[in-house]
Amino acid sequence: MYWLILISLLGCKKPPPEAPKELNELSRYLFREWDNEDPLVMQAGVENLRDFLADLDLEGKVNDRSFTLDPIREDDLDVDHPDRDPEDCLNVSVARKSEWPVDDHAQLQIESDQTPTEPTAKDYLRTFPKEDDPDCLPDHDCGVLETVNDIRRENLLMSISFELFKDFRWVELDGEEDALVARSWIDQSWAGDNGKNWVYQSFSVDIWIASNDAAWRYQILSSETEVGVDDEDVVAGFLKGSIDNIMKKGDKAIETLYH
Repeated sequence: MYWLILISLLGCKKPPPEAPKELNELSRYLFREWDNEDPLVMQAGVENLRDFLADLDLEGKVNDRSFTLDPIREDDLDVDHPDRDPEDCLNVSVARKSEWPVDDHAQLQIESDQTPTEPTAKDYLRTFPKEDDPDCLPDHDCGVLETVNDIRRENLLMSISFELFKDFRWVELDGEEDALVARSWIDQSWAGDNGKNWVYQSFSVDIWIASNDAAWRYQILSSETEVGVDDEDVVAGFLKGSIDNIMKKGDKAIETLYH
């Protein structure tokens, strides 16, 4: 009887979810399933991403580890966002190896002053509206850590002030250290200082995966902007370079603050 019960239970075991392996579909999956209640769903996506990153030279030239992706779609999003079609966004992603471990990156995310982490941010203040002790993130003791970010950014394309929402959570990987994942979005369109440039909509997913004592980073940025440049290839190249510079600046901030 015991074996019959055991066989019955094993026969009813839920199969692990399948995540896409192709980068466009996988990137959309990581947006869509970010807060799925089944932890195995994001685990499957992050593990497929890890396998993809393993074939890249993450310390090579940025053009060899960055991508222009297909647009995300409305059904990939479950956050408040401007009443615009997300398929009008330009989607890019960048991968990079960080010399610092994932836990250092988690510690960096709970700094209230995020200005040292971004090269074009003149002011970047992070608050934690639902958590009195954000140390729960580096302590691996949070469900989802929600943040609100007031940002002043100045770069070659625009000068702008805006509010950004960004959430963080951990994803358990099979037999490995947890991965840190984040998503960000704006809930309204924001105009630049000159009244002509705009950030109409913006969404991102960030992932940090442990690699020995270092971390593999991957960021997807989906944004619709008006910056006075019509050539999407030029804008995509600028965005890829900007993301890569942000990753570099984050590493420098970790070195300065913690080492």
